[in-house]
Amino acid sequence: MPETRKDRDYKVVVNYEKQYSIWPAEGKNPLGWKDVGIFGSRSDCFAFIEKVWLEARPLSRQKNIASASIRL
Repeated sequence: MPETRKDRDYKVVVNYEKQYSIWPAEGKNPLGWKDVGIFGSRSDCFAFIEKVWLEARPLSRQKNIASASIRL
């Protein structure tokens, strides 16, 4: 996201790996990302992400680690 205007509205998006990001509210989502339903300023969007994205590892990596520990 090269352009950052302070007066722009943003939205929170999430991908299939449960990774979060923000995107311009009026922009089309990047391929593989969907709206979460949160819109607002950059700081509002980042505050939401900070509350909900507690595990930074991609979902596939979390599953691999979990299945490896089950086999032990």
